Amino acid sequence: MTTFIPVFCYSVVTVRFIGLLLLILSSFCFPRSSQAQANASGVALEISLDREYHLADSEQGIYVLSQISAHSIKAADQPKLPLNLCLIIDRSGSMAGEPMNEAKFAISRAVETLDQNDTFSLITYGSEVETLIPAQQVKDLSNLEPRIQSIEAIGGSALYDALNQGAAQLRRHRTPTSVNRMLVLSDGPPTKGPREIDDFIALANLFTSEGLSVSTIGLGEDFNEDLLSSLATKGNGNFHYAQKNQDLSDTIISDLAPLNSIVARDVELKLEFNNVLKVEKVLGHGSEDNNQSVTFKWPQLYSGTQLKGLVSASLHPGIHSKFLNVKIVDATLSYFPASSGFSERISEKQTTKTKLTTSRRLATDSLLPETLREAFSLEIADSIKEAIELSDSGKLQKGLREIRSTLQDIKWVNYELKDEVIAQQIETLQNLFDRIKEDGMNQIDRKILTESVVNQPISTTSQNLAPTLATEND
Repeated sequence: MTTFIPVFCYSVVTVRFIGLLLLILSSFCFPRSSQAQANASGVALEISLDREYHLADSEQGIYVLSQISAHSIKAADQPKLPLNLCLIIDRSGSMAGEPMNEAKFAISRAVETLDQNDTFSLITYGSEVETLIPAQQVKDLSNLEPRIQSIEAIGGSALYDALNQGAAQLRRHRTPTSVNRMLVLSDGPPTKGPREIDDFIALANLFTSEGLSVSTIGLGEDFNEDLLSSLATKGNGNFHYAQKNQDLSDTIISDLAPLNSIVARDVELKLEFNNVLKVEKVLGHGSEDNNQSVTFKWPQLYSGTQLKGLVSASLHPGIHSKFLNVKIVDATLSYFPASSGFSERISEKQTTKTKLTTSRRLATDSLLPETLREAFSLEIADSIKEAIELSDSGKLQKGLREIRSTLQDIKWVNYELKDEVIAQQIETLQNLFDRIKEDGMNQIDRKILTESVVNQPISTTSQNLAPTLATEND
């Protein structure tokens, strides 16, 4: 285990520490082999519980973990979807110098990754918004590099107007099968036009209703991570934090890379719980319909990735042990597969049961560590999100209590389980708790943690995270 020393300012040690926390929130919840079988569309649903046996005649908590996996598909076998991309680049005065130079390099790299039949447009914004490259197929682009190099950093930040102008470019080439993505770079808060988060959420909701998505990149220390993360979440995209100017091009490429590997769209998972359970908490992209029903929704599922949702419920104490098997939940998964051109919605059902016992030892021995690792990752992300919100409102101590409560719950379970991976989760979260308690939460910590908890319910492969952490640890 790594030993962490106290720090009193932002440092390499802090970055390394937060980096390890990112491992808690992602590498421990990467796709794993399971008994779930993919159908003809390459999609597999697995519903797993926290243990194989639950106690009869006893009130208890229960985790219901949903995981929707898309098996990796060879590029040659993957249907090629037309990409309709608009880059929206901040050219305000604070971008002058190295940030602007790196942004120009990132734009050029992004275009190089596109197919000749993809559509590309480029919007820049300072106090005014300019459509530098109107939407057109990549094969028709001319004088690209001189136009990119002509960008000059000056003025304020009319982000709201830039988004509207970017959406107008996407609408010109939107089709039923195209992937329509705005990718927005910002290094500071908006200074012209609407500036409230609610204004941007309303705009993102409008875009998604039209089949447009928005990803955001915050650069440096001065951007508003709450605004950019909300815009990306509501815009069915991703929120990225680029700490260094040199991170820009890799960050843009990482957002674009999966877009041509969409396996399914409009993924919806509806869970109907038996009346012996009561839903207590929903984590992930889900909403509680009532005490017996939860619906999770995701805009798309990419090849080689996994969507996750967690329900924490309570099992009614009145279940008699004479019922050897009890139904927990009926799950209905539906989506539009890429294999049908997104024209036909597929639906499949699955029922999950638990076994009952009167033996506490058997119930304890049947704990399922792989399910609990995933569940604890989501619980940790939720407690950190709560701690950030409480810290912002001047209630740091209450935020720390949220983290401590999560720690105690996980420690209690792992006292019997003794799982090494969960023990590492506990140790790293404990170190985070201790450091925030001693030093508070600085703005860079906040940005890194916001990125991790916003993007956490969707995971890819551990190899994708390693280069980022290696760079942060330098």
